[in-house]
Amino acid sequence: MDVGASTPFLWAFEEREKLLEFYERVSGARMHASFIRPGGVAQDLPLGICRDIDSSTQQFASRIDELEEMSTGNRIWKQRLVDIGTVTAQQAKDWGFSGVMLRGPGVCWDLRRAAPYDVHDQSDPDVPVGTRGDRYDRYCIRIEEMRQSVQIIVQCLNQMPSGMIKADDRKLCPPSRSRMKLSMESCAV
Repeated sequence: MDVGASTPFLWAFEEREKLLEFYERVSGARMHASFIRPGGVAQDLPLGICRDIDSSTQQFASRIDELEEMSTGNRIWKQRLVDIGTVTAQQAKDWGFSGVMLRGPGVCWDLRRAAPYDVHDQSDPDVPVGTRGDRYDRYCIRIEEMRQSVQIIVQCLNQMPSGMIKADDRKLCPPSRSRMKLSMESCAV
């Protein structure tokens, strides 16, 4: 908010609130949910949440356009961001930067491509990079990263497997509470 134009930030907070609501619906907590566990997840997804996430994702995609329209070409916005906080590619590497700070000056590096884990090897997001390494480049990269995130969410929803949510391996995860109440040996490997 230190660059003025507080409306886009407030709109973004509204979108963040929607994301936290999904987080809470899935895990039961807004912060520190501990949903992902060794061997799987804590519980299955609530009914209808994938449909709701898909709908919200479509709305968010249009909201990104609105946020960008409000800021990207704005003369005052550009005056406050262009050529401010410039970092060269060499400085970014020397200083151990990652993420948008590394991609801002044009270094095309993304952990999801360099060392993919989980399902990241099945998605192929574009890696947005800047040219000047200033705050405006980093802002433009963040806008594009939001668009890429929408595509990844849609891709994940379309490829979400059905079936077991936990491995049936007692070395990885404990049995259900109902099985533990019946037999102490149900925990044995």
